[in-house]
Amino acid sequence: MPYGDNMFEQNGIPVLALIIEPLVAVGMLILAVSGFMKYREKKRQPTLFLTLSFVFYALAIASSGIGKWLQFFVNVPSEDIFFADGTILIAYCLTAIATVFLMIFVDLVFLEVGPWFVALVGIINGITVGMMITKLNFSSEAYDEALNIVIFHALVTLALVLLLAILSFREAQQNKERLPKMGFTFIGLYGLFVSMVFVLFAVDIALGGGYSAFYYLAWVSAGLGSLFGYVGYIMPDWFKKLLKI
Repeated sequence: MPYGDNMFEQNGIPVLALIIEPLVAVGMLILAVSGFMKYREKKRQPTLFLTLSFVFYALAIASSGIGKWLQFFVNVPSEDIFFADGTILIAYCLTAIATVFLMIFVDLVFLEVGPWFVALVGIINGITVGMMITKLNFSSEAYDEALNIVIFHALVTLALVLLLAILSFREAQQNKERLPKMGFTFIGLYGLFVSMVFVLFAVDIALGGGYSAFYYLAWVSAGLGSLFGYVGYIMPDWFKKLLKI
């Protein structure tokens, strides 16, 4: 077992981290496929953009997971190549794109303020992607070198998904019909759980970034949040039956 500490960890990557990220990524891709099927049936633009956000979030998680798998299995010292740090920067680029699609969804469903909002979000996240690419490398210092950009990206994304949560909960409170009320509540929970992802990762990093319980809770939060978002807007038949509507 090259460069390993024990049977549950190798090259600084625990086995559980290799499992949870692919599981969340596959789960989100399943939701995305279901979303595309719903879009083909209904042809609603918000469905398309919410689904595209799922696709890019799933790709981001897959990118992060691939880096950890490479770091775990490839017989290269982390001092020479550190795949996990490079692929996490690629993942942040993909989440920036995903957030733009999510904000198109927010504008279509809630704000309806026109293209300036989406353009502003696109410009900010485009700058983030550009800065992240300039720092992209596969050294063990890659993440530390891009830390300021990562923090900026996290704060921007956190603010935007909290906006989604606030708008959704407000709409749910104002709506008297049971199905729309539950739908907007679930979309609000999506924004809330995605916000918690950033908070939990921040706590994990503050504790030393050593794959604490908060790291795994962040991924659980991401998976649950995506499920809430899908159910809240797509309204699958099983959900309607559960509510007996």
